[in-house]
Amino acid sequence: MSKRLIRICCMIIVGAMMLTLIACSQSAEQPDETTGSTQAVTTSATTTTKAQTTTKAETTAVVEVNPFAEFYEVSWISGFCDTYEENAYDELMIEEKYNIDIKTWNISYYDTEGLTMMLAAGEIPDFSYIPHAPMDAVQLYQEGFTRSVPLDFYRQYFPYYYEQMEKNKPSSYIYNNIEGTR
Repeated sequence: MSKRLIRICCMIIVGAMMLTLIACSQSAEQPDETTGSTQAVTTSATTTTKAQTTTKAETTAVVEVNPFAEFYEVSWISGFCDTYEENAYDELMIEEKYNIDIKTWNISYYDTEGLTMMLAAGEIPDFSYIPHAPMDAVQLYQEGFTRSVPLDFYRQYFPYYYEQMEKNKPSSYIYNNIEGTR
């Protein structure tokens, strides 16, 4: 490539980065947030003067309810968790944002014997991807380790996720299908 073309590309990249930084910078005004639920609190004040004139004023303040106010502990197995180091920056960031504590179980999903002992003890984490477990998704459901989520729930409550499943991984319906729950 010529030096001139390299300079032009660099200028375009610098310009795009500047526009991105400007667009993502915080403004002095706080936008109205639409997440969470709100409750209205109404207060009223009454004043009476000597001439028996009564003035009544009402004020309504909106109090937002934090959807992440309740603290949860979430257990997790995914991938090579036997080498997982606690308190990584991304884990701490997620824990702070969603008011949770992620407890990663130190077991690899390739450890068939360890997964078998875990299931025999009746334990399974809140979130897991365990393809080398002695049971498949249907058997885990039948034994009461997991629950079924109907596709209608995904269509109604997570339409974007449902659309991505349709577009990128339609075989997940076959793999995770439990007869009678579809």
